[in-house]
Amino acid sequence: MATIGRGAAVVELPGGHHLTGRAAWLTWGAVRLALLTGGDSRTAALVNWAWTFFTHDRPSRIILLGPDSEEPADGQSGPSGPSGQSGQSGHAR
Repeated sequence: MATIGRGAAVVELPGGHHLTGRAAWLTWGAVRLALLTGGDSRTAALVNWAWTFFTHDRPSRIILLGPDSEEPADGQSGPSGPSGQSGQSGHAR
């Protein structure tokens, strides 16, 4: 299964059957929700998807890496940074 874009996906089913387009996208969403644990996670994901679908709002999805390293350019090693303090912006310096 893979989503291609807004309202489009591809799904390969057992037996060599395929789904494409809106039907595959709805199948992908149903499977994705089913695999989430807990009702709160499912509800949050569904509300987020609905909001994004109707408002056409897309979050930024960018990760900045240093020129020759695999860690972010701002030196953070994780969500709380190298010193264990949270609240850093995550922007490159």
